[in-house]
Amino acid sequence: MSSSTPFPLPLPGPQSAKASETLLCIDLGATATGISRTEAGLISSVALDALTAGLLAETMPDRVICALFGARQDAFAVIERLQMLGFAGEITVLCPKLPNPRLVETELRALGPGRRLTLLQMG
Repeated sequence: MSSSTPFPLPLPGPQSAKASETLLCIDLGATATGISRTEAGLISSVALDALTAGLLAETMPDRVICALFGARQDAFAVIERLQMLGFAGEITVLCPKLPNPRLVETELRALGPGRRLTLLQMG
């Protein structure tokens, strides 16, 4: 065997699996309440008016997911509340196709989360 033979890569397995992510969905479900555990991690759902520092401390989400426009709130209200509560994790805002998504994403990031925020167009 020559000295130029590359070192073999490790076989795929549990050591290469991604860590699970804890998600907090705000006003996305019909009832917007509940907690479930899946293979991907923990998913909590809550209404915006129930979002408190205590809930954030209890669920410790890695990522918060909300809609750009909801029946009872919009992403601007969610982001403002998260910033007020000191949330430092990732934020994903779901939206329909937009004519200028970069402009909307820039406006949402300017509320405080910066690069921690991602606008995700659905459909």
